Amino acid sequence: MDNSDDTEANGFAFVEKNSALSFGCIDMPSLFLQPEDGKVNYRKKIKTSLPAEMLEDKEDFFEEIIDKLWDVFVRKDVKSLAYFPIEKSWNEDRVNDVFQRLNAGGVPLSGADLLLSKIKEKSYDYEERLQLESKQIDEITQGYYFGTNTILQMVYFIVKKTIRIEPDKVKDNELVKFIEVFPDFSKSFNAFVKIFLSDTFHINNNSIIPRGGALFPLIMYSYNRYINNVAFHKISATNILKMKQYLILSQLNDWNTQTIINNCSALALDAIDDFPLDSIIKFAGNNNRITDLSVSSIENYIWFMLKILIPNRSYISSSNINGRYKPEIDHIFPMGLKDKPKDYEVNVVWNMQPVTGVINASKGNTHPKIFFSLPDNAEHLNNQYDYVPEITNSLWNNHDDFISWRKQQMLDFLKSEYGLSVRDGIAKEG
Repeated sequence: MDNSDDTEANGFAFVEKNSALSFGCIDMPSLFLQPEDGKVNYRKKIKTSLPAEMLEDKEDFFEEIIDKLWDVFVRKDVKSLAYFPIEKSWNEDRVNDVFQRLNAGGVPLSGADLLLSKIKEKSYDYEERLQLESKQIDEITQGYYFGTNTILQMVYFIVKKTIRIEPDKVKDNELVKFIEVFPDFSKSFNAFVKIFLSDTFHINNNSIIPRGGALFPLIMYSYNRYINNVAFHKISATNILKMKQYLILSQLNDWNTQTIINNCSALALDAIDDFPLDSIIKFAGNNNRITDLSVSSIENYIWFMLKILIPNRSYISSSNINGRYKPEIDHIFPMGLKDKPKDYEVNVVWNMQPVTGVINASKGNTHPKIFFSLPDNAEHLNNQYDYVPEITNSLWNNHDDFISWRKQQMLDFLKSEYGLSVRDGIAKEG
């Protein structure tokens, strides 16, 4: 196949199986087979295969390319290609409803859509109520999105005790339960999002939470407390701490399989009083998931961990291209520092800070000691940066000393704020 013109236009080409790739090319089948949590290691592998001069002053661009490829070829929650089968037994009305939904929404029809059609026979405005709930959550968080199908999936769990929506398994007498539980669920859900996600962590975009499904147990516990006359703001500090610990452990250790979400959500929904963190940890461990924290796991999830370590700072997006969230994150010791030493490794979470675009652009590749020593920039260090020493401190003279010191400050906060300690080294299964 002659695809030279296509290659020039879009950057992709077809090659013979097992043939040697041209310099700088990436094998798409190998990329497709990568584990979803292996982006950092994969990116490092590709980076080390390229000459330093190719990446000079282009590391951000390189990372953006890998991120985009990862979203398309690896992320399981991004459906690049999809189809929906139509059963021969369906009548004409149902088939027409399927095509209408596909054409109107531009997304593949799911079990949630079919279930929603059945519920609407008993409550004609149920879909509008889901849409309103989704809109309210977006407004509360100023950007975090729970789609109507996801919200319906939560209600489905309350009714059927599973997140797998199977419309054919919903009996007619169960449909009314979806309508009955929704008002209480909506109130508990809004309170959880407002107080926990927004007020506590200032989470304003889905990209901050790598494992969206792992939020289900927290949401189910919030509903549990509400129907037992405990409003979210009255949940004890001890249980709020357990919920925070669960959030961190579940995101970093990928407690996001259907089995884990189902069982842990059931534990939370049926809890008598306390958030069942110990039981959840035990179940996750029995299902071959890591149950503690390591430095490597923290370093693999930069946006999430910066949000946990600096909860009072909001990520500010400078652009939103094709739905991709791009907050401003400053490398305090810049990656493109002029005359940088050979051992200069600064692309780690311990050297990063969410900042405004104005600060990030003005700082550029200037050495931080020089930048923050300027009179016009001195206030930035005091007001916009966390875990930093006075500019007169000798730590600013050496990037390794600075990063080691800041890393310890962050780990100390993780311990004092969330009661979580970190083991060093590489995470192991089991």
